[in-house]
Amino acid sequence: MNLVVAILLNITSLITAPFHTQVAESSGISTLRVLIDGEDNVSPVFLAGSESTVTITFDDLSYIPQNYYYMVLHCDASWMPSNLTQMEYLDGLDDIMIDEYATSTNTAYNYIHYWFTLPSDFLKLKLSGNYAVLIARDNDFESGLVGVACFSIVEPLTVINATYSPTTVRGINSEWQQLELTADVSRVGSSNPMTEFTMVIRQNYRVDNEVTITQPTFVTGKMMKYTNAMPLVFEAGNQYRSVDFSSRYTYGSGIDRFIFVDSVYKVLLEPDDFLRKRRTDARDAHGAYVVHIQGDYDDDTEADYMWLRFEVSAQNPFLDGRVYVMTGANYNLFDERSMMRYDFERKCYWLEMFLKQGGINYQYIFVPKHGEPSMKMTEGNYWQTNNSYQIYLYYRPFGERYDRLVGYQEIKQ
Repeated sequence: MNLVVAILLNITSLITAPFHTQVAESSGISTLRVLIDGEDNVSPVFLAGSESTVTITFDDLSYIPQNYYYMVLHCDASWMPSNLTQMEYLDGLDDIMIDEYATSTNTAYNYIHYWFTLPSDFLKLKLSGNYAVLIARDNDFESGLVGVACFSIVEPLTVINATYSPTTVRGINSEWQQLELTADVSRVGSSNPMTEFTMVIRQNYRVDNEVTITQPTFVTGKMMKYTNAMPLVFEAGNQYRSVDFSSRYTYGSGIDRFIFVDSVYKVLLEPDDFLRKRRTDARDAHGAYVVHIQGDYDDDTEADYMWLRFEVSAQNPFLDGRVYVMTGANYNLFDERSMMRYDFERKCYWLEMFLKQGGINYQYIFVPKHGEPSMKMTEGNYWQTNNSYQIYLYYRPFGERYDRLVGYQEIKQ
């Protein structure tokens, strides 16, 4: 993994470490989301020159009004700050105060909901590529940073075709899926396609197994091809598990019961097992988390915060690594918030995660002390699994100072 996934604590680290490529949060901030045209559960990418907008929302769990500000940085393909001045990629003001907020209503757990939208009357984005939006209290981006939200703007100059197959360089119809990619770059005007493009691929919006390829397998005219490459082989995994806790009255499968403890609701999920059979009964949302409350309510301010308790039966703990709940609700991070503990008396792994009402996809994933995260021992790998893949194509000709995003494609089944 080549990305440092962390909330950065001072301005020095801000400019020397890569940003997480979706969102990260800390210091009492929760449910930091990036919405394209107001839509949840879509890739944080929109077309340059379009009328699309990106809305960034979050909740302050302290329930004390704060003065929050945001700053926009342009980043390269690896999410390091670009070697550009703000004047080159922004038109308008920066360090803008967030003045849109509302308090929660009819919730057991109180919070304040904040939001802002880009571009705005005060700020326009001039270039394609990656953008990191820093959020800080009292305009103090050195010690008051509380969140980073990221999105991308794409120039639709290329046509990317992608397929994935169980026929891989690591075996056929086994535990793997392999991508085959082509990119028509005839409209870009590149003089050297073998060296001027960077391809970045993610599976199910994850960054832990993200792949970066700086050179195609070969080029025919202006058609770049990526084929029979070991980096394009991904663990197949299994269909995501899911739970809907958007109502505490009409909950369905996966939930044992709701209880009210210490002035907050707790959702007790039915105990799971590792290595269940391949799940084919329903399509999943590839790890998504959607904020929602059933009924004619405002999801942003009337959805409550609840503790979700995950529990997985296991006679013995894994001694050479840790188990995590991987979900878009935690931005697919492997951190303290998503790490499961082992209960020797109950013979199970467990985790309680504090989430805003809605629905989530999740999986259990094992992270060894020395090695890469894997689902082999927790979910199983099945080549038939329906996965999604997000493909970014960046272009930087010789002498240019930033990475243009000239192609984006998402495939899913």
